[in-house]
Amino acid sequence: MLIETVHSIALQECRADIQVIIVSKTDRAGCDKLQRELDTCGLPRTPVILNIGHEKTISHARNIGAAAANGKYLAFVDSDIRLSTNWIETMLEKLADPATVLASAVQLPDREHTNNHVIRSALSMANVGSVEALPGANLFMERALFNRTDKFPEHLQTCEDSVFTNSLLSSGKLVLTDDSGFVHLGEDATLQSMFTKEIWRGKSNLASMQDRKIALSEIPSLVFPPVVLMCFLLALIMLVAGAMKLALVFAVLMAIPPALYASRLKLRSSIKLGSPHIFVFFLVYFLARGVGVIKLLIEPEKNLPLDSLTHD
Repeated sequence: MLIETVHSIALQECRADIQVIIVSKTDRAGCDKLQRELDTCGLPRTPVILNIGHEKTISHARNIGAAAANGKYLAFVDSDIRLSTNWIETMLEKLADPATVLASAVQLPDREHTNNHVIRSALSMANVGSVEALPGANLFMERALFNRTDKFPEHLQTCEDSVFTNSLLSSGKLVLTDDSGFVHLGEDATLQSMFTKEIWRGKSNLASMQDRKIALSEIPSLVFPPVVLMCFLLALIMLVAGAMKLALVFAVLMAIPPALYASRLKLRSSIKLGSPHIFVFFLVYFLARGVGVIKLLIEPEKNLPLDSLTHD
């Protein structure tokens, strides 16, 4: 997937001088193999490969990469996405507005998309405009501003993008645009893989709250996961105990948050996927995030190997 990401950079319509820095956790032999593969991507300049080892966080990778860059602008790009050919050109247009300090493009559904791809894309499209935080798949900003910030928080496994981007609000606007986009090649194709990933994200999301201001709009997404999980467990307990009416009550309570989120997405986007599919997506999402909250209480957040994470 990394090679496809780099290839999409080489195909950019903007003819600016592009320096590609890849922060990798592979060993020297792996880096040498990667370098040979990158030579086929058609970049005008040879990419720089930096090795950081397995134990470092995504934030560390991004900070190391930024420190090695020498251009006027920094683009933080995940290694499992394909950028639209007008991405750099669009980002430069957005930063031409003096009030804008950080720009990002929306997620687009892949040609061979799953329900997860469609829903994630619709969620991204529904938030176009000025926002309070941006996901980290693609971020574009001036290097001078980055050097004045506290950088990405290296103690977090994930959700570092929310903390970092939210901290930039004091400097100007954060803009999410649909004038360009990207395809997430590494999107979870199944609900099972999504469940596992959201548990991990849920742990860091809660841990990140101490490092940033919590918006009022975020409160439901913090409260609903443990509530949905609790209602799910109580419904199961009542079902096993034979208390069918109570089981039904807790099942209905469990269904309310995902139903509300599914309805809101249908209203705010042009998604053509059926409501039941969207409901199941949010139910799995809330249950996984609820498990993540419980796991954080049992196992405080700590740095873990980046076996399942992407690099810039």
